[in-house]
Amino acid sequence: MHSFSCSQFLHLVLLLSVIFTSSAKLHRNFYRNSCPKLESIVRSAVEEKYRQTIVTAAAATLKLFFHDCFIQGCYASIILGSSGNNTAEKDHPDNISLAGDGSDIVIKAKAVVDDVPACKNKVSCADILAMAARDVVALAGGPQYDIELGRGDGTISSQNSVPDNLPHSRLSFEEAPSYVCLSWFLSETFDCPLGSTYARIFTLQQVLKQDIQL
Repeated sequence: MHSFSCSQFLHLVLLLSVIFTSSAKLHRNFYRNSCPKLESIVRSAVEEKYRQTIVTAAAATLKLFFHDCFIQGCYASIILGSSGNNTAEKDHPDNISLAGDGSDIVIKAKAVVDDVPACKNKVSCADILAMAARDVVALAGGPQYDIELGRGDGTISSQNSVPDNLPHSRLSFEEAPSYVCLSWFLSETFDCPLGSTYARIFTLQQVLKQDIQL
């Protein structure tokens, strides 16, 4: 069995950004005329947040992007909140472990972008999330890569779209490839889909004895 490395997971994130947006008309210079300094604006905002929360920022942002893309594509619907009788994706039990630092990076970067008159209300949160995921990879010492832009923001977010669409921590080897199109990639890096999925216990009260043989 092959072990999963950090670099392999980072490459999966890159592949996700390509797979789930390949059908859209995206290109690297999408905002060249409407917001020419977008890349540097977002990068500066991400770097500032990264320095403030260096322990959690990269993992939180990557997991947010990962969960967003698996539910109806990479359109930032994972950031939308619940309202009225509708429970949003992020409030589904499968997403309850998403750390707030990920969405906070996107929200703060979006605010900084909108402070620039030429860019105000022209850049989608979906693109900012994709850029933020790329930038935290580089800040964490991972590979640098280019992404294509032009995603629209999702306007619908429902917890009903979450069940059976996210890889969970109990996936078997046989089940895992069905959650990611690249089954050949997963066969080489078995732990890849499981590397960012885990079950968190929120209500544990029992104190367990340590196993000194571990």
